[in-house]
Parts: sequence; structure tokens; C-alpha cells
Amino acid sequence: MAQLRYPYTLGAMVMRYPLKTHVQRNWVYKAYGIGLLLCLPIFAKITASIPEPKQKADAHH
Repeated sequence: MAQLRYPYTLGAMVMRYPLKTHVQRNWVYKAYGIGLLLCLPIFAKITASIPEPKQKADAHH
């Protein structure tokens, strides 16, 4: 496939965007991953500590 001088379509712009370089050189992605890994056990513990809702009695008016 020939390289376009200017990516005219949205697909060509997305394919040409240097995402790998941004992820490797930007600290935000690394901090997000570390923070997510540190918080996942806390979120799981909070979710597990919530009691199940009780069944309501089937009362008609």
C-alpha cells in the first residue's frame, strides 16, 4: 500500500498517528496503570462488603 503524502481520511489519520510513541514517552499512561493496579483490590473489597438486597414480600394492596 502506497504511503499518502497527507492522510485525507479519518482511517488514514488514525493509522498514521504515533500512539506507541506517546504511550512510551508520557508518564500519565504509566501512572494510570499503576494506580489502577493498586486500587483494584480496594474496589473488590468494597464491592464484596456490600450486602445482598433482601427479597421483598409479595404483598398486594
